[in-house]
Amino acid sequence: MGRFNLNDKKSLVRACCIIGLLCSGWNLFADLYFMDFFTANMNAESPSTILEEQQSGHVFNFEPGNQWMVFFVQASGWMYPIWAVVTAIPLWIGFQGKEYNHTGTTVQQQSSMRSTSARSSFGECKAIVPLALLLYGLCVVGGAFHSAFTFMTVLPNALHYPQDNYYGWSNLIGTEQFSLFLTTAQTRILQLIFWGALPGLLAYFISSVWIAVLVHFSPECHQFPKWFNLFNPVATQIWVNILSSMLPDLVGFYFSGCFATWGLLFLNLGSSYCLWNVDSPRQTMSPSALLEQPSDKGRLVEYKSFD
Repeated sequence: MGRFNLNDKKSLVRACCIIGLLCSGWNLFADLYFMDFFTANMNAESPSTILEEQQSGHVFNFEPGNQWMVFFVQASGWMYPIWAVVTAIPLWIGFQGKEYNHTGTTVQQQSSMRSTSARSSFGECKAIVPLALLLYGLCVVGGAFHSAFTFMTVLPNALHYPQDNYYGWSNLIGTEQFSLFLTTAQTRILQLIFWGALPGLLAYFISSVWIAVLVHFSPECHQFPKWFNLFNPVATQIWVNILSSMLPDLVGFYFSGCFATWGLLFLNLGSSYCLWNVDSPRQTMSPSALLEQPSDKGRLVEYKSFD
């Protein structure tokens, strides 16, 4: 990517942004479905307890004829690898470090004539690990949460939409033993889902913090301004929680429940905005280049200080 010209990079960033927006829309739909299913079927004070009487959804209809939506929502986990890639590519482009030669021009300005040197490679390597963690975390989270969370819908549907008595279990509905069975099974399902997603959540959080540290403390190895950290998923999570507390309870509950969508959406928008507005490589000169300047005739003029 270091040898792409500016127009190539902008086209790639724009394509990634568009795909990222489409993925965000699908993911937001899935998040809202799960949040609405939770409010309609689960006890808010005890998430593993299934309500005996299903409530009406605020956004979706959970009648048996609409169960196809569960498959559509579950399929959103399939696009997480794509979403992860289109999120990481602009970050990778933005983390192309700058190096200066003896005349003060950047390596990117001469990339067609020479390859990047050790210092530039070192700057790129500083971003490889957090970006790899980000890719890994998103793939695991997408598979564990969106694909596995659909299993949370099985037991509530079995309770609220029982089949005929052919299988011999529908007569158990309403008994204390069946209620205990549902609570125990649903609790176990939630535990397994969380345990399966834990490595992805940790990788996602660690990579977000790592990227924020690089953006703030290592400006020589990236093209992002420091305010880009406002679009970091960690910062997004903070303001989402603050805003959710200010909204009505139900709206705040739905809004905060979609935090995964907001984190990646604003990270995509922030990186795309910053890179799209990079008109040309930075022309800042290194300190050593200030001592020597090319004259009009191509001769090097040495500037010396006088005591």
